[in-house]
Amino acid sequence: ILREDGSRKPKKEMIFVRGINRLEVYYGRALGACLDHTPFVLVIAVLIFAVTVYSLTQLGFAFIPSTDNNDFYISIELPYGYTAEETRAVMDKAEEILVENVPELRADVVYSGKSIDVFSFSASRNQGGIHAVLVPVAERERDIHEIILDMQYRLAASIPDAKINVKNGGFDYLVGYISGGGGYGLTLVGNDSEKLYQEADRIRRFLLTDPEVISASVNASYDARTSVIDASYEYMSSLGIPAYEAAMSSAILFNGVDAGTFTDTAADERYDIKLTSDASERPVDESLLSSLKIKTQAGSTVSFAEIASLTEEQSLSAINHSDRALTMTVSAQLTGESTSGVTARVNRYLEENPLQDGITSKTGGIGELLDESMGPIMQALVIALFLVYMVIVLIYERFDQPLMIMFTVPFCVIGVVVSLAVFGSSMNMVSIMGIISLTGMVVNNGIIMVDYINQLESRDRLAAAAEKSIKVDDADRVLVGFMTFDEEMDHLKENVRAGTASRLRPILMSALTTILGVIPMAVASGEGAEVYAPLGQVIMGGLTTSTFITLFLMPVLYFVLERHRIRKYMRRKGLEVR
Repeated sequence: ILREDGSRKPKKEMIFVRGINRLEVYYGRALGACLDHTPFVLVIAVLIFAVTVYSLTQLGFAFIPSTDNNDFYISIELPYGYTAEETRAVMDKAEEILVENVPELRADVVYSGKSIDVFSFSASRNQGGIHAVLVPVAERERDIHEIILDMQYRLAASIPDAKINVKNGGFDYLVGYISGGGGYGLTLVGNDSEKLYQEADRIRRFLLTDPEVISASVNASYDARTSVIDASYEYMSSLGIPAYEAAMSSAILFNGVDAGTFTDTAADERYDIKLTSDASERPVDESLLSSLKIKTQAGSTVSFAEIASLTEEQSLSAINHSDRALTMTVSAQLTGESTSGVTARVNRYLEENPLQDGITSKTGGIGELLDESMGPIMQALVIALFLVYMVIVLIYERFDQPLMIMFTVPFCVIGVVVSLAVFGSSMNMVSIMGIISLTGMVVNNGIIMVDYINQLESRDRLAAAAEKSIKVDDADRVLVGFMTFDEEMDHLKENVRAGTASRLRPILMSALTTILGVIPMAVASGEGAEVYAPLGQVIMGGLTTSTFITLFLMPVLYFVLERHRIRKYMRRKGLEVR
C-alpha cells in the first residue's frame, strides 16, 4: 500500500476504465481521419441514409402488431336456405375437427344460429361460430398464427360450401371489428349492383391466387332468394281494388306498419302501436297467397293469389351504401400482419385490368385505418421536431448550429430499420410513436457536445488574442481574424477532436443506460408482448445509431459549418483565405 518513503502507491485503474481510456485514444485517431476526409464521410453517410430509406419501403406496414392472446374465433356462414338443424350439424363437425387437430385447446364455445361477432345480436339460421381458448404461450410449441392457418385450411377443405374465416383474438379481433374485418380491404363504389358484384368477385378471385392470402370474401353475394309478388294493376282496377290499399295491406302482412302511439295517462307512459300479422313467419308460397284476403270497393273479398303471381329471384344478401352510392368491400385474411405487399400487387393488377366505367375504388380494412391515422401522427412528429429545434435555438441564440443538430435526427432511422428487420417486426403505430419519442432523445448528446466545442473554440481564440496582445471587446463574439486561415483550421480541427473525445465517456454512458434499459422490452415474449416490443426495438436501434452519428457525423458537420463561417467572414474582411 505504501512505498518505502511512506507515500501511498497510486491506485491501479480498473480494467473498464483502462478500456475506456484506450477507446478514447482510438476514437480520437478515427475522428481525426474523418475530419481530414470530410467529403468522403458526408457522401458515405448520405448513401447509407438513402439505402435505409429504400429499405424502409420494403418493411411491412401494419396498424398494430399482431398478438398471441391464447384465443381465436372461427366464423362459419352457410348458404341461405340452411335450416337450424343443418347449421347445428355443420357446427358439430367443425368442433370435431377443432378438437382433433388442436391439442393445445383448453376450452371452446360453439354458437349455432348466430354470428360469432361480439357486437352482433341478431339471429341467423345459416351462421355459426366457435370461440377457442388455448393454453398459455409458455405451454405450447405452436404459435397461434400457425394454428389459425392450419385450421383455416382444414375447415375449408372439410366444409366446402361455407364461408369460413378463422380470426385471431385479443387486439387483432378488436382492430378487425373497427376496420370492417381486418387484413386487406378494398371498397368498390358505384350505382350498378351487378357491375359492382362482378368486379368485386373478379378481385376476390385474384386475391385467392396471392401467396399471402389465406381467404378472401365479398361482403355481399347473390346467394339470397327473394319472393316477389307481382300484382296486375289493370286487373285490380277492374275488381275495384285501389293499388294503394293493396300495397298497404302487403306492408302490414309481411313487414308491419307503425300505426301510432297509445298514452296511458294514469301511468304516464307511452306505447308504440304496430299493425302486423303472422304471415311474415310462414313460408311464402301459393297457399299463403290464397289464404290472404283483401276487400274490394264492392265489399267482396278476393285472395292475393287471384290478383298477383308469385316468383322467386336471386338477390344480394346485403346492400351497403356510402354517400348515397352502392358499395361492396372485398376483404382478405393474410398470413402476416402487413398489408403493403398485397396492396401493391392488387394496385398493379387494377392498373393492368381497370375497373368498369362508373366504378371507383378506395382503401378499406387495415389500410383505411392507416390512412386515417398517419395524418395526425405526422403532425405530431412535425410539431415535436419544431419544438425541439426552437428549444435548441433559444439555448445557442443562433439558427445554424441547432439546424445542424436537427439534421442528424433523420439518421436515427438507420438504426430503427435495422432493429425492426433483425427482430422481424413491422412498421406500425407503436413503432412510429417510438420514432417520435426519439426526436427528443437523439439530440441530447449533440447539444452537450456542440456546447462544449463552442466553449473550447471561444477559450482558444481568446488565448490566441491574448498572446498577440489584442484587446477583445466583450460584445465581440466572432473572434475570427486573429490568426491566419491555416491556423484557424488547425485550431478548429484540434478543438473539435479534443472536445468530442472528452465527451466520449458521458455520451457512451448516457446512451448505454437507456439502450440497456429498453433491451428487456425489445426482446420480451409472452402474452401481449408483441404490442410493446417494437417500441423498445425502435428506441434501442435509434439510440445506437444516433450515438455513432453524434460521435462521427456531427463533429464533421460542425467542422464543415464552422470552416464555411470562418472562410466567409475572412473573405468579407479582405483576409487571405485558402
